[in-house]
Amino acid sequence: MTGGSDIKRPILFVDIVQDYPAMGGVARVSEQVFRLLARQFSPRVLSARALARHRGLDAPDLAYLDRERHVAQALARQLPEAILFFPNFQSPVPGLLRGGTSPVVNLIHDLQFAFLTQHFSPQRRDWLSGAFAEAGTHSDCLVFVSQTTRRHYLKRYGAPRNHAVIYNPVEVHSPGPRPPQAGSEPFLLASMHAHPHKNFAGLFRVFDALAARLPNLRLLLTGHGRETLSELAAAGRVAPGRVVHLGHVEERVLQSLSYHATAFVSLSEFEGFNMSAALAACHGTPLILSDLDAHRELFGQETLFLPAHVGPEDGAQRIAQFLGQPHSRYAWKWRPACSPARVGAIYAEVIRHFGG
Repeated sequence: MTGGSDIKRPILFVDIVQDYPAMGGVARVSEQVFRLLARQFSPRVLSARALARHRGLDAPDLAYLDRERHVAQALARQLPEAILFFPNFQSPVPGLLRGGTSPVVNLIHDLQFAFLTQHFSPQRRDWLSGAFAEAGTHSDCLVFVSQTTRRHYLKRYGAPRNHAVIYNPVEVHSPGPRPPQAGSEPFLLASMHAHPHKNFAGLFRVFDALAARLPNLRLLLTGHGRETLSELAAAGRVAPGRVVHLGHVEERVLQSLSYHATAFVSLSEFEGFNMSAALAACHGTPLILSDLDAHRELFGQETLFLPAHVGPEDGAQRIAQFLGQPHSRYAWKWRPACSPARVGAIYAEVIRHFGG
């Protein structure tokens, strides 16, 4: 990127997604990036959620994306000098490159709609495709959470004038002792919200077969959607108590579970980054992951890659063999790039380019 300005603009962070924590990684990353920018630029970082409520622009009856669009456009009219930061794919306000008065920075997590068409209606796919294209047109800088997401976007929409890859910040804390929720037996950890692409049905089928080989192994789940996933697990053949959904857990518990797990497991059909796997990798925990481009980009040390829809018996055999091998704590190669301090500094550089 080139340019810059001596004008210190306010920074309007369009954090509407944080009102919807069940969305998972997107809401979590938004919260973390907001804190990082606030440390760098306080008090000039403004929360769109808070500002919209204060000014009577909140529109709580609108659906999430419509609400986000409404709030961003209304606040942009009132703060034409502000830098607009969108932590998700929408950029409904034209940036400087399109003749607007507000520089626009947009974060792109993934293009799931373009790959998992079975999870989206044709109308929804068309709308999302238009929104992602608009982001490329309106934004003065697109930030991608991985090289995989960057490659997917550029292949579909072409290269925007300015873009960067900034890995997501991963906060790592001392894991502490094994939490009571983990019990005393070895366990696999699946820390993900109940979204269709996470492929929990496939994971449960593989664990059904794995349980017959490893009778002391349990599967612990965390995240939103406990009732849905508990019913799905109960429909399988696993002995009662072998699959346990803990629901949303406190950060300190999640850190300890990620550390003490025998392995972290995800057979997701699509990822742009995978925050939960990254946290486990930061703790040096072995990983069992679906063989996706983003997983290959980010992980590999002490990792077993499986097809997302691997056959239950084949998957169980390969996992049992993997768990039977000796594993040691490792230093994840991308941990420095995902440290909050490093990520915050890179985002600050992007913001300062536009007068932040």
